[in-house]
Amino acid sequence: MTLSLCKRVGILTCLAVLGTAISMLAQTRVAAPEAALPAVYQNWLDQDVAYIISDEERAQFLAFADDKDRDNFVRAFWEKRNPSPGNRENAYKEEHYRRIAYANLHFASGHAGWATDRGKTYIVLGPPDQITTSREFDLPAEIWHYRSTPLTDGRDVKFVDRCKCGEFQLAP
Repeated sequence: MTLSLCKRVGILTCLAVLGTAISMLAQTRVAAPEAALPAVYQNWLDQDVAYIISDEERAQFLAFADDKDRDNFVRAFWEKRNPSPGNRENAYKEEHYRRIAYANLHFASGHAGWATDRGKTYIVLGPPDQITTSREFDLPAEIWHYRSTPLTDGRDVKFVDRCKCGEFQLAP
């Protein structure tokens, strides 16, 4: 702001505008660490583990300043989920990446399969026990049936292709 403008609108108004600008700049700088994350780690966070990482784990990961700490975190992240701790093979991690690959192959529609509603459901819940196809208000629909197990309640998940373009979206 120029001095002549400040004289016209008043010094308090100029100070308020300047304060707001400084505050916005400070907020931008606070958000910078995630933006500065190397692509391999950003992809791991936003794609590979997007649906399974907790908010606390995400915050912890983003707080690291160097790649060595990030690599150690990734190793510990998968080891914590390893059904056979200490074993070199991690069935959970292998199954997770298998589900992502399956989702990308079978549910892509305008964007990657992992990012679709069916892809997310498949990655998180696994393959349904049964799929029923139907029409809902003349739109293609799928109902994925999951049976009850000792660890989970049974549930049905319904998807509708509202655009008739193969992009099934989660139905209410």
